[in-house]
Amino acid sequence: MLHRPGSLCVWLLALAVWGAFFPGLLAQNDEAIIKFKEGSDGLKSDWVDAPNGGPAGTSSTPVDSKRWLKIDAQFTVDSPVDVIPEAKFKVYLEVPDIKRPKDSTNNKFIILTGEATYVNLPAVTPGRELHVTFYVHPFTVNRYGGERNFHFSQDQNVHIDAYIGEQKAASKDAFDVPAGDKNWYLSETEKKTPGLVLTKEQSPWSGADAGSYPQAKLKAASGE
Repeated sequence: MLHRPGSLCVWLLALAVWGAFFPGLLAQNDEAIIKFKEGSDGLKSDWVDAPNGGPAGTSSTPVDSKRWLKIDAQFTVDSPVDVIPEAKFKVYLEVPDIKRPKDSTNNKFIILTGEATYVNLPAVTPGRELHVTFYVHPFTVNRYGGERNFHFSQDQNVHIDAYIGEQKAASKDAFDVPAGDKNWYLSETEKKTPGLVLTKEQSPWSGADAGSYPQAKLKAASGE
């Protein structure tokens, strides 16, 4: 009898600890995971002609681009449920800001941003990656100095984030950067310019390779 109260306290303490730990363990097991493909195919940029093969403009100036910039990311989804209801992708392109005076380090940049939201993302394994693709119109390329100013590297990078709800699920840079520069795309000294990086659905390729893309989330009509 003298030891029972002590034993009871031990059991109650053990149950309390397990009660606090077990829900967290379940939450970890139930967590959906988005992962960008390793290597250069995970996030890359290419120059592409318009689908009809025609030029985007008539200028013969060498610096003027007649091609679209394509930014493509590949990713897998690991989910304990059939689908992820919704995921958001944000992309950041660092390009020289030719409208601002350059300082002594010659590194005045502007960050062009784009955003795409998809719904009903299925679980997919490596080798069956899904894609999220963004485009920059030739006229926008020309506005920022033409193709010569869109040559990406460690010093002029591309970055993409994936979000499930408000939680960041994955990130990737097109080129490896030093640890101290990992958050370059959040720089307060480089102006962010939204609206100039288009989603696939806003581009001439909206219907291309539909099987490799989740369903884009449509914006609700006004008044809904």
